[in-house]
Amino acid sequence: MLVALSARADDKIIWKEVEAGQLKLDGAGVNKWKLYVGEKKKNLFVIQLGRRMLGLDKKAREVYELPPNVLQAHGKVYESENPASIGKRIPTSEWEDRDIGPAELVRVKLGDYGSKLELQIPHMIDLRSVY
Repeated sequence: MLVALSARADDKIIWKEVEAGQLKLDGAGVNKWKLYVGEKKKNLFVIQLGRRMLGLDKKAREVYELPPNVLQAHGKVYESENPASIGKRIPTSEWEDRDIGPAELVRVKLGDYGSKLELQIPHMIDLRSVY
C-alpha cells in the first residue's frame, strides 16, 4: 500500500511559467498563450492556448490534450499530474527539435486540427558555473 501512495506522489510535476518564448500556429503568432516547463523534467511542457491546454513531451515526441483545469496554483509555481497519465494523446507528425542559438526550436504538426505548432523556448541560464 505504501508503494502505491509514493508512486502517485512521484507522478506530480511542479511547473514554472516561462516568461520569454515564442509560439506560432501555422506560421502566425498567437496573442493569448502561456508556457510552463517542468521544474525537474525539462523535456515536459504545458502550453495554454486560450482555453486549450496541451502537454508536450520532447523526449517521447508526444503531445497530449489536457483538461482545462489541469494546473493547480501554489504561489508562483503550479502542480499537476504527468500529462501522459491524464491527457488524451494527439497524433503528431513532422517533429523537429533543434538548438537555434539562444533558444530551442520545437516544430510539430498536430493531427487533430492539422495545425503546425512552432515553439521557441529560451535556454535557461546556468549561473552555477559563475561561482
